Amino acid sequence: MAITIPESINEKNQSPTGGEVRVFSLLRMLLPNTCYLWYEPNISQKYPDFVILAPNTGVIVLEVKDWEIGSIIDADHQYVKLRTRSKK
Repeated sequence: MAITIPESINEKNQSPTGGEVRVFSLLRMLLPNTCYLWYEPNISQKYPDFVILAPNTGVIVLEVKDWEIGSIIDADHQYVKLRTRSKK
């Protein structure tokens, strides 16, 4: 189990998204205890969802998007086009 900072995702002031909660739980359980997992660390006034420090791999930065597969119209290595609901 990874070492998490903070210990719980609910310790942050903002409410995590459903996707962030699921990813946090999975990473915490599946990463070995030699890995550190930060949730929304402040890096030069930027707040990525997750930063992982893995001794044998390096640093990994993850940004979680709660998109459903049916919402993605088109995507490539530079952009994603989404189907969104119009607000009335």
